[in-house]
Amino acid sequence: RAADWRQQTRKTQALETRLKAIEGSTELVGQTAAMQQVATLIERVAPTDSSVLVLGETGTGKELVARRVHELSARREMPFVPVNCGA
Repeated sequence: RAADWRQQTRKTQALETRLKAIEGSTELVGQTAAMQQVATLIERVAPTDSSVLVLGETGTGKELVARRVHELSARREMPFVPVNCGA
């Protein structure tokens, strides 16, 4: 059983590594004052245990912001589950 568990753990880690490579970086690219403000807010909220609602027009990067918050949070090892509230 322990050997099976170790094997499953290795498989999971390998899949997570592949998934991160496929998904790409969640690093924000913009250098405008507005994007710097968004980055600052992400860094402030990520270490907290607060819920975050990200609002914006289609195509503005809401999911990217949510992924970045998750990546910087204490829950980063847990799955990220995007929810589209507009659907």
